[in-house]
Amino acid sequence: MTRTFEELLQDIKNRPGVYLGKKKLDGLATFLSGYMCCLNDRNIVDYGNLKGFQEFIEKHYELQDNVKVCRHWSDIISFFNETEEEAFDEFYVLLEQFQKEKNV
Repeated sequence: MTRTFEELLQDIKNRPGVYLGKKKLDGLATFLSGYMCCLNDRNIVDYGNLKGFQEFIEKHYELQDNVKVCRHWSDIISFFNETEEEAFDEFYVLLEQFQKEKNV
């Protein structure tokens, strides 16, 4: 049975150590980049609900008008959190907000 991208994200949220070793946002971002690269190699262009997430994060932290900001969403979230674990948790809070906005 094939799971969806959203199911994979939920599995990682529930058991980050199994997928990432440690509960760290940079580990999650690296994992997702590799996952998306694999999908691309197989000519699968479904990246789940992350399309537009970068722009959402920039807007959330009021960085969208700052032309000097060229940081990945994971770097931005990490910057505004004290620890990688907090940044990991914040990612899922923001992802839920992002998904709600997309489905409105």
